[in-house]
Amino acid sequence: MKPALVAACGLAVLFARGTIASGPPLDLRGYMDSSGAITVHHNGQSVDPYFALQALLLAHGGFTTMGANVFSMGVAGPFVAYMAFKAMTKARVRTSVKVFITVFLAGMVTYITTAVQLALAYGPFEDSLISFLAVFAITQIPLGIVEGILFAIFIDYLERARPDLTEKVFPRRVKDEA
Repeated sequence: MKPALVAACGLAVLFARGTIASGPPLDLRGYMDSSGAITVHHNGQSVDPYFALQALLLAHGGFTTMGANVFSMGVAGPFVAYMAFKAMTKARVRTSVKVFITVFLAGMVTYITTAVQLALAYGPFEDSLISFLAVFAITQIPLGIVEGILFAIFIDYLERARPDLTEKVFPRRVKDEA
């Protein structure tokens, strides 16, 4: 059930996105957002075939950058988001805030990782890193905020419409329902 929920959330966010300067409409933001909030363990099951399709049809670095893409979008972003989600769950943070922060962190860590990878490839490291972080910041910070809000709204709706799908991941508390 969890891999299907990750894939469904990923595709929903994926196709809701528009084209931006630092990424095509078909990237794995939806997968990392949903995996951070749901589970990071099943992320690897869905990212490799997705990246192979993307590399074959849509470029985004092609097959030569597939490993870097899998690491930044399939490992680094989701892992940090998942750990933050678990920490916020233990701290009893409200679900909508927890989802927003998780989604925002997934994107930011992914693009920081991508900036480091690109800086290592194009060097000199410090100058390239500053340049890539600046380019990504212009697009990814506002996008991360919007995606965080939309994903929090989506999870809130899903909790109300189909609590059977989310009750294990987002247990409802009286405090959350107020």
